[in-house]
Amino acid sequence: MHCALPRQVILSRRRRTGVPKSSLRRSFYQLLENELSKEGFAQKPTGCFYKALSPEAKGFVGVGSILQQGTLRINVTMGVLQLEIERFIARIDKRAPKTEGATIVRHIGYLMPHGKHLFWYLDADEAKTEVCGLLLDAIASYGLPFIERHRTVREVASCLQHNDCDSYDRERVLPAALL
Repeated sequence: MHCALPRQVILSRRRRTGVPKSSLRRSFYQLLENELSKEGFAQKPTGCFYKALSPEAKGFVGVGSILQQGTLRINVTMGVLQLEIERFIARIDKRAPKTEGATIVRHIGYLMPHGKHLFWYLDADEAKTEVCGLLLDAIASYGLPFIERHRTVREVASCLQHNDCDSYDRERVLPAALL
C-alpha cells in the first residue's frame, strides 16, 4: 500500500553485519544533501528536503531508508507544500497551518517511464556515488519537473482531479484547491 506521505527514516536496531548501522546511512545522506543543496534544497531534521518555489509553495523531497542485513533500501517521494491551501484548511480546522510535509506527493517511481513503486538499494561494498548518482538523475529528470509543474493552487487541483498525485487528505485538499 502506498502511503500519502513518506515514512520517517527507520533503521534496523540489530546489527547483522560488521558495517556500523549508521555509517552507511550517514554517508548516503551526506552525498544526497551535497547534491540537492546545489538545486537549492535544504535538509530538515526530519530527513526531508525543502526548496522555496514561490512565496506560496515549497518543493519537497522525502527520503526514507531502512537498513536490513547490511543493505540500505531507499524510498523517495516528491511533493509540493502549497501554503495557500494549507492556510485555508487550517482556518477551517482552527489550527496553525502546516509548514512541513507536503500537500501533494508522488513516489518517484510513478513519475518515471515504468510508472510503479521503486526502491534503490545500497550495499556497503557498492560505490555510494554510483547509486546516489542514479537516484539524483531520477530526481532531476522526473522529480524536479513534477515539483515545478505544481506550484500553484490551480496546478495542485488539476493534479488531484486527474489522479496524478496523492494527498494526505484528498477529500479536504481537493475542495480547498478548487475554491
